[in-house]
Amino acid sequence: APDKPRGPALLPLGALPSPLRRYLLVLVLFSLGNSSDALLLLWARDSGISAAQIPLLWTAHNLVKALLSAPLSALSDRGGADLGARIAVRRRSIRVAFAVYALCYLGFATQSGRGWALGLFLLYGVYYALLEGTEKALVADLAPTGARGGAFGWFHAVLGVTALPASLLAAALYRSGQADGTGPLRAFGCGAVLASLAALLLGTVRPAPASSRAT
Repeated sequence: APDKPRGPALLPLGALPSPLRRYLLVLVLFSLGNSSDALLLLWARDSGISAAQIPLLWTAHNLVKALLSAPLSALSDRGGADLGARIAVRRRSIRVAFAVYALCYLGFATQSGRGWALGLFLLYGVYYALLEGTEKALVADLAPTGARGGAFGWFHAVLGVTALPASLLAAALYRSGQADGTGPLRAFGCGAVLASLAALLLGTVRPAPASSRAT
């Protein structure tokens, strides 16, 4: 009997260009400090937001995210057709997003109260709008032309694998400081530090020579 056709082989991580591998490492570092948003809602409750107000707070956050996602993602396209310029612009946009995230988490770590909760959740929507489209666009720019599917597979794998340990770490840090009130400082302070380090390391992600991106 003729052999059945085989499905596409998994793209080895080592087959990815080195700039893309460095970018994935940056995302690992950032994602380890990116806890579940459920922890932010717990912080909001502890900051004086009532159970009835929390859905309104989350709706305001999502409204900012929805309104700004398209225009802020479009800003990262300003590099035009030149790949090097486009990657540089996207890298700056992601760095700004990481900085906004770090600022939000610093606020979650050190502040409390209804006014702070509203302001920080709105700013957190700006972070999402800055990052979500641009981080995927940078994967496409850094990936070899014929292997973008595999590159996105690794991108989503990185985010998926780090989600659970990030949430477990943040929850453990939050609980460890409940007795003395330092839980937010420990959990969100860790996230702010990791986001700041990721923003610094993002500068190492630079485009590969054109020949290495071709199939």
